[in-house]
Parts: sequence; C-alpha cells; structure tokens
Amino acid sequence: MLLSCGCSAPPSANPCANGAGLDPDECLLPWPSSAFLVADPTTRTGFRVRLPASLMPENEFNVPLDPAPWSSWDGFSPMTTLIADFAAAVDTTPLPSWHDPGASLAADSPTVIVDVDSGERVAHFAEKEDSPEVAAGHTTLYLRPAARLAEGHHYAIGIRNLKDRIGSPITAPLPFAELRDGKSSLLDSRRADFERDVFIPLIHAGVDRTSLILAWDFRTASGRTAWGDLVSMRDTAIAIAGANGLGCTVDSVTEDPTDPEIFRQIQGHFTVPNFLQSMDKSVRLARDPQGNPIAQGTTEAAFLAMIPRTALNNGARAPLWIYGHGLFSARDEVTRDFGRDTISKAGAIAAATDYVGLTASDLGGVIGAVEDLNRFPAILDKLRQSIVNTVLLPRTIAGACASLPAFMVNGVSIVGTTGFGYFGNSMGGTLGQTVAALSPDVNRYALGVAGIDFPVMMPRTTMWPELQAFFRIGYPTRLDRDLLLVMSAQLWDLAESSAFAPHVLSSPLPGSQPAQLLFQMGLYDADTTNVASEMAGRTLGLSQLSPNDHAVWGLPQVTAPQQSAFVVYDLGAARPPDTTLPAPVENGVHEGVRRDPRAQSQIVDFLKSNGSVVDTCNGACVPMH
Repeated sequence: MLLSCGCSAPPSANPCANGAGLDPDECLLPWPSSAFLVADPTTRTGFRVRLPASLMPENEFNVPLDPAPWSSWDGFSPMTTLIADFAAAVDTTPLPSWHDPGASLAADSPTVIVDVDSGERVAHFAEKEDSPEVAAGHTTLYLRPAARLAEGHHYAIGIRNLKDRIGSPITAPLPFAELRDGKSSLLDSRRADFERDVFIPLIHAGVDRTSLILAWDFRTASGRTAWGDLVSMRDTAIAIAGANGLGCTVDSVTEDPTDPEIFRQIQGHFTVPNFLQSMDKSVRLARDPQGNPIAQGTTEAAFLAMIPRTALNNGARAPLWIYGHGLFSARDEVTRDFGRDTISKAGAIAAATDYVGLTASDLGGVIGAVEDLNRFPAILDKLRQSIVNTVLLPRTIAGACASLPAFMVNGVSIVGTTGFGYFGNSMGGTLGQTVAALSPDVNRYALGVAGIDFPVMMPRTTMWPELQAFFRIGYPTRLDRDLLLVMSAQLWDLAESSAFAPHVLSSPLPGSQPAQLLFQMGLYDADTTNVASEMAGRTLGLSQLSPNDHAVWGLPQVTAPQQSAFVVYDLGAARPPDTTLPAPVENGVHEGVRRDPRAQSQIVDFLKSNGSVVDTCNGACVPMH
C-alpha cells in the first residue's frame, strides 16, 4: 500500500478521508487530481498544488517526500502521465496503443480525456505497468497524452467499460461508485465539484455516466511555472557575459600528425555566471527574497573543442557547432568516431561542455537521489546551470576563446562568428530542445535519437535495471515507485525538454527566436524508446519526411527539402515487445543512427548556412545493402 492513513472508517468509506484521491487504498491515486489543488488568486491559473504532508510516501529510511517542490506550482505538469490502480487484471486489448493514439478519439474509446476549456477530446494512449512486481489480480494503468497538454487548462478523464481477462466487467472503486451513483459517502463535500468539473464535461463529450468505472479531473500549470527560472537565468547570464563571453582558459592542446581527421583537440574552461549555492548539504539555485534565481559571482565550466583538418582547407573561418552528450556521458563523447566523422565531413569545429548533474561522474548523486527523491531537485538545479553554460558556450568560443593561440592557425583565428549549429545524441538531443528554446545564438539543431518526458523514457532504457535496483532499495513498494516516477514529471519540467519543446518552432519564449530542427529517430531504438521520440515530434509540431516505412501518428507527411523535419531511420532491428519495461536486448540502433553515413550527411547539409533537411537516403531510410 502506498500509504497507511491510519483511519478507522467503515468499509464503505474512503479510508484516505476527505481531500485525498478516489482510490480506497492508495491515497494519492488517481494522479494528477484536482483533489490536490486549492484556490489561490495570487497565481496565474488561480490554483495551487497542495499535497498533504501526511500522504507523502516515505522511503526505506523513513524519510518522507517533501511536498514543497510541488506546492510552488499553479497546476500539474502539462507533460504528466495519468495513473490509476485497479484491483483487477484488466484486459488492455481494447485500449488505444502508442502506435495509434488516434484510436482514443473514437466515440467508443474505453478511455477519454476531455479538454474542458475547449470541449475537445485529447488524443492519448493507454498502457499497463508490466513490472513482474505488480500484484496478482491488480493493474496499474497509465494514460499518456500523445503530445504535451496545453498550459493552464482544465481536463476531465473518464475510464469506462473495461473487462478483466476472463471477460467480467471491472467494477468501480467504492468511493467513486458512490459519487457516480449519488449515494452518501465521505466524499459528499466534493459532490458538487464532481458534477460540475467531471461528469458534465464527460457527458458533453458523449460519455454515458453509468458506464464509468473511474473519472476525475485536474488542471495544468501555467508555462512560466516550468520555464520561468531558466528564462530568467538566461537573461541574467547573457547580460553579464556580453557578446564575447566572460573569459576562456586553455588547459591543454593536443595535435597528432598521424590522425587523418582531427588537426587539434583543445581542453579548457570558460567563465560563466554562477547561479548555485551550497545549502542544506546540497547545491541549489541561489534566489533573491522574491524567489527569483540570482547570479552570485562566476564559476568555471569545462569545455572540449576539436578542429578537424577539413576546417583548414578553405581559407575561411570554420563554422562552430556545439555538441550535446548523452546520459551519464560527458563532453568527451564528441571525440568518438561519429563525432569526428561528422565534423570532418562538414569542416566544422565542435565544442562541448558537460550537462552537470547527469554526467558519468554524477552517477553516485543520481543513485542517492533515487534512494531519497528529496535529493532530486538539486540534480535539476545543477542541470539548469549547465544549460545556461551551454547557451553561453558558442559566443564564448567565438569570442573570448577565439583570440587565443589554441584557436588560431598561422596567427589567425579560424573560428566562425556566425551561423552556429548544435548537434547532440540521446540526452544531448533531448536537452537540445531546451537549449533551442532558450539560445539567442544558435538557430539550427540536429537532434539524434532524442525524446521527451524522462518518466516515460527512463523505465524503458537498457540502463534502467541498474538504477531500478537502487530505486527499489529506497522505495521497496512497487506502486510507490510507479507513482513517484509519474510525479517526477513536475520536477523534470524545470530543465528537460517537456516544457520547452512547444516553444522551439513557434510560440517562442520571451527573448527567444524560433529555431529549425532536424530530428532523427532510430526505429525500435532500445535506449530512447520510440514512444518518447514520437511524443517529442508531436509536441514540437514537426512534420515527417516522406517517403518512409514507418509513419508516425499525428505528424504530417512532407517531402524534402524542409526547414525542419522528423526523419525515421530503419536499421533493420526487430520490433521489440510493446511493454513499459526495457528492451530485452541492446539492438545497436541507438548508436547506429549517429554512425549511419546518410544520417551524418543529412546533419551536415542541415547545419550549414542556409541549410535544410534533405533526402540523403534516396527515399525511405531503410537498411543499406
């Protein structure tokens, strides 16, 4: 059981009491829910999240989860997954799948999400938790919107007409059944709200009230709640750094005459405004009395730059590309074969810094955070500092660094000062969407094997079993872990692409400009699930390059050339099982796309000045022979 409420209510009452969720045993379910919102006229939405401290999960060390990080929000994450638990083995066959979220818009869909503000149905897909730890005769059900929901909107959810695996109808949990049927219950104080906010919107959407086995509502937060800190940090950092950056120090220069591709590798540090301070045995953002992030002096961030031999051939300054590394990797990832090959084809200089908080050296901190999620916000604060560092990197390399001998050949700087690009893979592609929404200097982004929504991606990656082992130590109850992963979307929104992707191609954030994107997905990728990549494509508002052998639901089909596009690479991997668990084997797709010469050429053509997304596969990107 998620939480023991210590209640002695009669069997017909909700032992989680008034103000909790509708599940008679799991007090925070279903999630997210307006049961955990209070009116607050001081917020942008008029609401504020309030999670009772007494209902928050405790870890194995009896440390309760602090509700404060959620209580600062004026609604729930628009990237949230919806989660409910049923005391039955639900037959999930009729549910809409991630391959076809459009099935959820059918009149008879068993699951319904309604945007109450617009009256429109919301495309989504449903899946059950496939962990072997799910108790026999139980089903944990997820409803995942096909794309990020609208900010500051009201949503009603209905689940109806489900059956178990032998064909018997699933019955509603008692607290909800009493609300639905107008019977007296401990939830009578919420009856009027349910009639107005849940039942009436669902009835208007064509849902028969008597068919419902569970229904509830929630409201999403305003956008600024998620992206406001990083926009403020970016503005402050740019004002302090100026056009050329604050400073650059070269630590080492390596030249290998036998290296056929790379002329010079440079390691160093660049000066950036520091937004972090030590507090409570952790590192958190420094804030002014009003709660806004503030810079406290400067700090040094590490960088690595590579100059390919082809950058020396044309006598002009070489274009500068920023590279984004993957999860638990670091800036030196760019020195691997695919990074060398790609910049050599382009004659482009590559520079990379670390996404601190999620590098290889941060793994111990991440393990500590999955054992006690109260430590997790500190990781995201480090990550936000790193994103600001990444935003400042191109102007610093092209400014303060370019005047140093390490970036000169025959006494002349070879670093281009305009037309910067960004390319990244895996987490570097995912966080590249955040950088794209913020950077005033880079407007072209080539994102490889990326996704959106870490709570969806992480349990499916081949790296998850190792982290899961520590997560299980910290939170031994399986349903605790499932719920906490879903709840963490609200924290990830502060840095991950979820809150930033809708503002990349259009609707730019304050002080930003629209960008162009090449998004390359590897079909059946075992590390970044296609589920998350396709969600990213829809959230970004991309169109898919055609012809292809895997059409993504919700992406318009277009032909090359395009300013921005979603491109699917089929490298011949077998389709994995449809499950919420990691792929059974590492199939090579995650690494294969970045090494595919067609994908590399596509990046080169896209990132060059006035480039576009072109067809480098002579049709669908299927296995080469």
